Amino acid sequence: MIDENRENYATIKSWLLETYFDACRDLSIQKKWSHLEILGYTFYQFENSFELPIEKFMLFIAELILTANWDEALRKNIMYQVEVLIQENNFKSILEYFSEDEREEFLRDLSVLNISI
Repeated sequence: MIDENRENYATIKSWLLETYFDACRDLSIQKKWSHLEILGYTFYQFENSFELPIEKFMLFIAELILTANWDEALRKNIMYQVEVLIQENNFKSILEYFSEDEREEFLRDLSVLNISI
């Protein structure tokens, strides 16, 4: 069974993108931070923010999409965390509890990243 109080994928992506946008505006434009510094700052804001494995998994997938393969070391680090979560959890069965729209969007992102669960 899945925790009914979990955050959905759209909400997690929205929070991540809002933080990324704010960091671009406040740190990159005003303080000349690099893109990698912005990503690091953005991802750091969410460290230890979620307890449920499915929420952590969704966050990492959104982070992978946001990195857009611009930094290989960062991508590898996130992929390692994704692989550990996949090994430790049965996400395929958890997806049954997603709404159809959420499941389709999440599976599309997994497909783009060539991640199987």
